[in-house]
Amino acid sequence: MLFQEALALLLENPPYVADEATKKLHGETVFEVLCSIKNNHNTNDLGTFVKQLDSSQQDTLIKYLYKSMSTGYGAKQGGLLLNWFEKTVEITGLGPIVRFMTDRRTV
Repeated sequence: MLFQEALALLLENPPYVADEATKKLHGETVFEVLCSIKNNHNTNDLGTFVKQLDSSQQDTLIKYLYKSMSTGYGAKQGGLLLNWFEKTVEITGLGPIVRFMTDRRTV
């Protein structure tokens, strides 16, 4: 339950209006929580975590998944990020991806 609470808290209020160092630190923290969840749960359980997020948090999760994929640490853990991405899209559909591509606010 602690993992779910940590993920929801991080996705609740992303630092849209912040300097790049703050955004980077927040993104790395989201990534670490995603890694911790994956390391302590079965891949099939990831969907349960996504389902417990509200739609705004799910949209923000997609933003962080895309951002993490473009980093060095994300490239090393590409499989993990793709697992999360697959489960998120499976549950939410393509809406969060479309909103990510049209939203000017960056994480």
